[in-house]
Amino acid sequence: MRILLVEDDPRIAEPTVSALREAGYAVTWAQTGPEGLEAAMLGEYPLVVLDVMLPGDDGLVLLERLKRAHPQLPVVVNYDLPRAAADYTHRIGRTARAGAEVLSGSTQREPSITFAPSGAIARAR
Repeated sequence: MRILLVEDDPRIAEPTVSALREAGYAVTWAQTGPEGLEAAMLGEYPLVVLDVMLPGDDGLVLLERLKRAHPQLPVVVNYDLPRAAADYTHRIGRTARAGAEVLSGSTQREPSITFAPSGAIARAR
């Protein structure tokens, strides 16, 4: 199975890619919203794991575009709560309306390096 990971922080992406590959998945890593959208439109991915705080297009903009083009595409959204906390309720509402699942990251001041790749693996099955 192929998984598209859209994440700009290598401290989150690298262990996630490694864990998913060790579990037998083929992973494409995109680091910006535009890269993620291009990869999603060109490839066939049964699952997208998406960060919301991305350079280029915001992750929620990307999510809405993906779901318009591929309504049945499963998308798991990883939130870094401290950075997203200012408008967290609004973002969660937009995420749910777009039809994605929310995977919450760290609630500490550091980036969400506690993102559990096992969560994405479980959702891919």
